[in-house]
Parts: sequence; C-alpha cells; structure tokens
Amino acid sequence: MNLENGKLRWVVTQKPKGEYYFPDSVILSKQKGAVVEIAKQASPLVVSQMLSRKARENESEGRFDEALSLIERAIKQDPQDHTNYVTRGDVLMALSKFDTAIGAYSKALELCPANSQYIIKSHRGRCYVRTKQLDLAVTDLTVAIDTLKDKVANIKSLKPYLEKSYRGRAEAYTLLGKSDLASKDKTEANSLK
Repeated sequence: MNLENGKLRWVVTQKPKGEYYFPDSVILSKQKGAVVEIAKQASPLVVSQMLSRKARENESEGRFDEALSLIERAIKQDPQDHTNYVTRGDVLMALSKFDTAIGAYSKALELCPANSQYIIKSHRGRCYVRTKQLDLAVTDLTVAIDTLKDKVANIKSLKPYLEKSYRGRAEAYTLLGKSDLASKDKTEANSLK
C-alpha cells in the first residue's frame, strides 16, 4: 500500500494460496459517492458484489431498468451467489414482471442455505399471488410466516417481512374464497404495524 496524491493504492504483490476475494489492485479516493476504482484484474466475486451493491442503490432510488442491467452483469460475474438472484427478483417484482421474478427467486432458493430461505419464500409467495398461483402462494407464505414468527421476537427488522407475508397470504385466501382465514391474516398483519 502507498499514498499518492491523496489516493491510497493497494496492490497485491504475492497472491495468497487458495481462493481469495480481494482485487489484485485497488485505488481508494475520498470522493462523494463511489470510492473504489478497481484495476484490470479484479476478482469476479468482487466485481459481482460491487455491481450488486450498485443495483440495490438504483433499485432504492427507483431506477429499476438500471438496477436490472447491473444485477444481470453481477450474475454473469458470479452465477452461484443467491443474493444476486434475490436482487434480480426484487427488481423484477418492482417492475411487475412477476413470472420472471418467480424464476429468479426459485434460482435463489436452489443456491441459498435452507435456514435462510424464508424471506425469499415470502417474496416468491407474493409473486405467486399476483400470478394467481394461489396454492403455491399459500405454501410459500406459510413457510415464511411460520419461520418469521419465531424470529421476529429477537430480530425486529424482520417485522415488515412478516407483515407482508400475512397480507400476501390474506390476499391468496380471499381469492380462494377462504374469507375466515383471510380475516385472521389481516388481523395479524395489522397488529404488526
């Protein structure tokens, strides 16, 4: 590492044995917004993570087409990272492309550890509601609700996911003509506000 004209330059002079996730060369500068300029030999995993982060920023700012383009590039860099597919699904859901979003969430579920699948199932379940695949919606949303109920007591940031899962399942139950179950889920969702 060395400091040149207010920029910190990192260069890996001897690569570690085995797999590692750092770029071979980075320049850090104090600029508003983006901070890192990655040189030509960056690890695909690092590039994927940076693209994914930028895609999430674009998504949160409502620039969905840009977000989708970035996340597609991230997936090409690291097709085994389930979080890239979750981001892709979230962007597609925001664009009301529910069938395609279901595919992205399903791919994320294939790659994601089993103990972390409940939020992805919540998202996919709500897409199933939008595409009128109601039995699949109820199945996914029930798994999400059952897992989230146990976790919300300790992790308050999961509360919105639980509320959305109840609302999604209530909508599915309404469309299935199960108004008593829909009413119970609406009550549960309202209690979480």
